[in-house]
Amino acid sequence: MLAGGLMTFSACSDDEWAAGPQTDPSCIGAYFVAGEGFDESDNSYYYELEPEAATELTLTVGRTNTDEAATVGLVQLVNTENVFQVPESVSFDAGQAEVPITVTFPNTEIGVSYSLELGLAEGTYDVYNKLTAVKAEVIRIKWNTLETAICIDGLVSNFFGVDLIPFYVDAEYASLPGGVERVRLTNPYKPATAVDGNGIYVGYPYNADADMVNNNVVMTIEISGSKASVADTKLGFDWGYGEMFAGTVASNFGQSESTYPLGVVTKDEEGALESIIFGANSMYSGMMDYNNAGAYPSSTPTCYFFSLEALMDYMSE
Repeated sequence: MLAGGLMTFSACSDDEWAAGPQTDPSCIGAYFVAGEGFDESDNSYYYELEPEAATELTLTVGRTNTDEAATVGLVQLVNTENVFQVPESVSFDAGQAEVPITVTFPNTEIGVSYSLELGLAEGTYDVYNKLTAVKAEVIRIKWNTLETAICIDGLVSNFFGVDLIPFYVDAEYASLPGGVERVRLTNPYKPATAVDGNGIYVGYPYNADADMVNNNVVMTIEISGSKASVADTKLGFDWGYGEMFAGTVASNFGQSESTYPLGVVTKDEEGALESIIFGANSMYSGMMDYNNAGAYPSSTPTCYFFSLEALMDYMSE
């Protein structure tokens, strides 16, 4: 055993050591600057754009050596269908540390995901810098108005003694690549302005203009298969304890779906949405100035119906 160990040690000692890649000491140390929305895990950006939004994005290239004017080549590593129009290089004036570059994509189609990956020309960067390449994924989302969207809210009643009265909300629907669907509710708790013949309010019946602290709220329901989730969202009104907020427990706090289930999505035979039901303990609500903004699971369901018939069927059951 001793002899075998000595032989192994001897064999390992004969291995040749090789130096790693070396950075040219004269390089300017170019790199991509991490901006808003940057994901450090894979050096990427993800852009979801409205169809009418400008078809362009801005990236920034920086450098550590700013003594002289310099030009850095941009290398296209990935460019889906060559839809991205990228400058061939970026130029720095003497003393300039960062330069923005504009990438345009005027020919992208709505609902299609496109990928771009850019690198920097060799010899211009430190080989041990992780920001010498950057990725971007772009999708232009088409939102379609849902003619009918009715809510029965169980979030406010988590704290206040309000009746569960159905009310109309403004909602839109979008389908994304990969089977993901979304419903977007715009300012869902805006004050009611009327009530229809079915007793359904147009707007939230318990809010007044004085209660609103934000009239630009967007609540997005993420649908994956038959399940739905809601990111933590401030709801735009304050009843004296700070702005109320809400979301789904499992997706925002990493809790078990067996205890805190996600929403249940129901569709008709043609695949159109009928309802999304967030049952007991599915969603939480809280108020920013109440008990350190604690989040409290609601035992009362919060429901969304996309036709009057779906609401009536639910009520009859």
